[in-house]
Amino acid sequence: MNLLPAVARDWRASANMVALFTSLGGLAVMAGCILVGYLCDLYPRRIVYVWSGLAFAVTEAAMALAPHTPAWFAGMLLVNNFALGLGYAGIAAVIYDCLGERAAATVGTVLGSLCNLPLVFMTVVVGRVQTAHGSNAMLMVEAVVAVVVLAAYSALAWLWKPAPVVVMPGHLALT
Repeated sequence: MNLLPAVARDWRASANMVALFTSLGGLAVMAGCILVGYLCDLYPRRIVYVWSGLAFAVTEAAMALAPHTPAWFAGMLLVNNFALGLGYAGIAAVIYDCLGERAAATVGTVLGSLCNLPLVFMTVVVGRVQTAHGSNAMLMVEAVVAVVVLAAYSALAWLWKPAPVVVMPGHLALT
């Protein structure tokens, strides 16, 4: 998201268009967050997170393959921000789902902050890819990295499934 305004010239988007649609992108992020919040009430949060991350990867690849016109840039910027909202809400749901009730606000905030560290790394990586190979390569690298990371997350989440709670008759369940 942070690099899209910097590559707007590849889509021949004007500075005014970039400013307008970057601002509107905040509404798109909010809409994505609301949708994932709703979906997390219907489906397991880890599954929703993986699907929201895959949706983001698809939007990155779609932007690389889409026509490079100002209108497509504006539309894809909004779609990208919507997908970003999906991902932000998905990871927050997973974090809070895993925390339980003990110190959830403090630990959740710390973990949420730590989730931003990969953004710094990826900004450097895709920025270098963009400089060396162009905007399309940057978007495709970001999409591929997202799929690889989500596959690793899925494998780890599957391996570290919580143990089922067994309740003996006449005893309280301890979680």
